[in-house]
Amino acid sequence: MTTQPDPHGSGLAPGPSVVDRLDLEGKVMFSRLSASLFGEEVAPATIGRFSVVRRLGEGGMGVVYEAEDPTLGRRVAVKLLHRRWSDDGHARLHREARALALLSHPNVVQVYEVGVHQGVVFIAMELVAGTTLERWRSQGRSWQECVAVYAQAGEALAAAHRVGLVHRDFKPSNAVIDDDGRVRVLDFGLACGTATTDPGSSPSSGRGATLDAAAGTPAFMSPEQVRREELGPASDQFSFCVALFGALSGGPPFPSGGPQARLEAIEAGRIAPLPRSIPRRLHRVLRRGLHPDPARRFPSMEELVEHLRRPPSRRWAWLGALTLGGSLVVLLRPSDPSPCAQDRPLAQTWGEDQAARIRERFAATGHPDGATLAESVVRSLDAEAQRWHEARAAVCGALARADDGSVHVRLACLDAHRRELGALVDLLEHPDRDVVVFGPEMVGELSPADECLGPWRPRGEAPGVEIAPDVLRQRTRVAQARFYRSSGRYVEARELLGSTEAVARMLHHGPLLAAVLIERGRVEERTGNREVALDLFDEAIDVALRSDDVESEVEARLQSARVMIYPLEQLDRAEGELDDVRARVAALPHDSRRDGELHMVLGFLAEARGDPSLARQELTVALEQLGQDPRRNDLAISETRLLLGNVASLQGAPEEALEHYREVLSIRSRALGERHPLVGMALLNIGIVEAERGELDAAERALTEAVDILQDGRARSQHLVELAGARIGLAELLTARGEPNRALALAREADAMLAEGYPTTHSQRVAAREALCNALEEAGDAQGVLECYRALLGLHAAGAEQLEPVALQINIGSTLVELGWDSEARAHYERTLPDLRRQLEERGDVAVLGLPLYTYAQVLERMGDVPGAVAQLEQARIVLDVEGADLDPSVAEVVLETASDVAWSLARLQPRSADAVGLAREALAYYQSRDDELAGAMVAEISQWLDHAAR
Repeated sequence: MTTQPDPHGSGLAPGPSVVDRLDLEGKVMFSRLSASLFGEEVAPATIGRFSVVRRLGEGGMGVVYEAEDPTLGRRVAVKLLHRRWSDDGHARLHREARALALLSHPNVVQVYEVGVHQGVVFIAMELVAGTTLERWRSQGRSWQECVAVYAQAGEALAAAHRVGLVHRDFKPSNAVIDDDGRVRVLDFGLACGTATTDPGSSPSSGRGATLDAAAGTPAFMSPEQVRREELGPASDQFSFCVALFGALSGGPPFPSGGPQARLEAIEAGRIAPLPRSIPRRLHRVLRRGLHPDPARRFPSMEELVEHLRRPPSRRWAWLGALTLGGSLVVLLRPSDPSPCAQDRPLAQTWGEDQAARIRERFAATGHPDGATLAESVVRSLDAEAQRWHEARAAVCGALARADDGSVHVRLACLDAHRRELGALVDLLEHPDRDVVVFGPEMVGELSPADECLGPWRPRGEAPGVEIAPDVLRQRTRVAQARFYRSSGRYVEARELLGSTEAVARMLHHGPLLAAVLIERGRVEERTGNREVALDLFDEAIDVALRSDDVESEVEARLQSARVMIYPLEQLDRAEGELDDVRARVAALPHDSRRDGELHMVLGFLAEARGDPSLARQELTVALEQLGQDPRRNDLAISETRLLLGNVASLQGAPEEALEHYREVLSIRSRALGERHPLVGMALLNIGIVEAERGELDAAERALTEAVDILQDGRARSQHLVELAGARIGLAELLTARGEPNRALALAREADAMLAEGYPTTHSQRVAAREALCNALEEAGDAQGVLECYRALLGLHAAGAEQLEPVALQINIGSTLVELGWDSEARAHYERTLPDLRRQLEERGDVAVLGLPLYTYAQVLERMGDVPGAVAQLEQARIVLDVEGADLDPSVAEVVLETASDVAWSLARLQPRSADAVGLAREALAYYQSRDDELAGAMVAEISQWLDHAAR
């Protein structure tokens, strides 16, 4: 046991054992005093058979003493537990402590004996001289030291799990490190509270872990522990990762804004970023160990520790291979002495017969765009076949001149591409409606044949080529899965990838396994399982690093970053992945397609961060790179142009944005037909910009068509966020047109669609709530609006940073005034006005404060406090005096109207003041400049007052 003060505690207050403890400690003191004064030995106080030497410390579980074992002549630590344990609790403690006593592990404090002293349970255990990991870390440690030390603690937890014990309260203060650097973990199985369990359960069954699951330390609790669910070893994993995260970063992985905020952050996967100096592999290990779902953490503590200790230089043993461009090629012994002898090597794979069958069968599905899509597919496959022939001619020409050692490898690469092309053509010849719709995208998934001409480099050792045919077959199956995924046939893709993954693991072929994991991740992302997708991409990165497979690593990181940016909005994590991609790409030969995709994702990130200038810069480079790609992927170009349109819209250039969106619509309509989901996404963006331009009829047409396309069949599940966005845009448009009831229905539908797969703080769910508030306001439902604004304020507190709390507080106050809830409104303004003033002054928008000051004055006037109302109006008049200020036009109009209302109110409330008439005329001039019903009524009211004042 540690000689530091006892760090343990269950959160229980000391029980009735206080008198017993005082009695025991008094005996110890008397023994020492007698020995000192009289030189005589007095029988020492004992706990069981152990002679107490001194008190070490006290925690929530009990008091710890240093004691002497007279039988074995050794010093031990004895923990005397508090009496506040039931009889069943005693029984459980006996069982668990005895189980721990049977556990001998160098990183576990050894339990020697369990007994009862005067009716209270005691535990005698190893006495350890050392310091807690909490104090050890505070002395400044490198990440390498932290990982090495915590790995020892992880070994202790793993050992306990093997005998059926769950710690339930692992934290840095529950582990000590001695002067030799050896770590011991304390208090296994003793972190529960007073609840009981079935007396018949045994430690090995793990059933005792259901006891008072919430007992523990809140900052380290797993989500299932917070919810008082049954706990298993995975709960200790979570606590361990929280502790290690704190050791590496100096702070917690989740916000400390209270238990509910922490739980919501855990469930949403909002983990704070680690310092850039920490290797990415550790980021991935901790993210997995901190997953909200216990089943998605590591299968065991042993595996977690193995991942922590796994050196980054470890390599997979795999058969001789090389990289040609971005493709992995397996070295095969040439079976054909004349591999270039065939006249028509693609005759059985692609030609006029296959093209005719695709045209006929696409049309037979009855899809209205079947003919257009068939021609797009045939045209693309013709181009792919032509490039394959050109690449083969170049390779065979080199063979005729001399073989530099790479020719047969390049031919093997071309053969792999021929197999992939054949697999795709077979699917296209047997289409359903989804294959028809997504056919052009399926062709876009083909690996480019001309990469077989690119630079190549040997990789790894060659333990034998006997598995090479198996690897080639499995890579063709991965390609088939890509085609299934592109056509929305996710069940088939999963089945195919499941069997392929099993073979890849059996073959110990790293690059093949990385390819399978990446494709599995893309399937899971498409089906909405985005956290699962990130886990798969992370595993693919690990496999690629160990296999020296840079291309797969880059692809996995790019896919991971895309998902993090949108729809998960985990921008710091995405930036870390992209930093790694840039570093890796710098060491690779130039590839315009890959570089274009990298710059496109970097632009996507910059747009999401609200940096349109950087986004425009990155996307312009992406467009240039993609335009240089010999295959010219028009769909990738259209995606980049769509993002450029978004940037133009952010920069207040709607005409430029509309130009980009219309070009995207043209590209996609030509390539994909009029009913493709990507066409619907282009229409969505056009509708939003048209609404911003005030072209409401054009906006409604575009948004209605976008909703119609995106909710059709499989497109709905693949583009759920975009469909919700279209509904939200249409709701805002209908509100602007004075149709709030239709708008309310659309906003509620949009939020409900996203409720299952996205947190309440996701930008589209927040946008749906904002649209709902606007529609409620247009409908005149003031109470509904108030509830809506308060809900938005709660979302901001939960992490929806796109919301503006100042505006929400102002709107809440105005709505309370509109409802006539004067007492509540007064309390609201008294509570919020000081903070509103501070925030608006800091931002240089103090004129906006005039609105809440004016509405507060209305409340005070209605409550009979005229002097108080006048005081608020005079303050409002001061802040609203912004003549010559450079205000946003929408803000300027609100400021001008509020200033006129303030002037008129001051005139009414102080009719005998010297400037009352002047104030009234100021307000009259403003309302006479407007041409609307409200202004007309105000003109009549003020004019009548002035006439009366003139008499």
